[in-house]
Amino acid sequence: WLKPGGIFYIFVPNIFSWEARFFQSFWYGLDLPRHLHFFSDHSLNALSRFAGLDTRWIVTPPGNYLEPSVSRILTGLARKATKTDVWIDIGGPANLLWRIPRKCVRMTVEEGFGKLASVCKAAPSFLALFQKPD
Repeated sequence: WLKPGGIFYIFVPNIFSWEARFFQSFWYGLDLPRHLHFFSDHSLNALSRFAGLDTRWIVTPPGNYLEPSVSRILTGLARKATKTDVWIDIGGPANLLWRIPRKCVRMTVEEGFGKLASVCKAAPSFLALFQKPD
């Protein structure tokens, strides 16, 4: 449906990211049922060729889903232990005693991890730009 020269922009989870490999079914990027398909850079390129689009760029921007992924693991453990429907959100609203160390971890570990993963093309998401040939 794109006109010649039209641009298709996409932001999708990277199924081969470090986080996806580590957290597996607990990885926040799976986000079922909203994400029905998962991509790698190779599958995005193949899909764009199949659709008749030229790949302009595919990048893995810095970022991470560490906190929500850990929250999913802790929630699963708490539900097994208590047999109740609980939800543990380590990234949500918190008192000052929890916000200070959490901010320190976010500014050091999480930010550094996100930048390193981006440079290594293993960040949790892709930004891609495709164009229909003229």
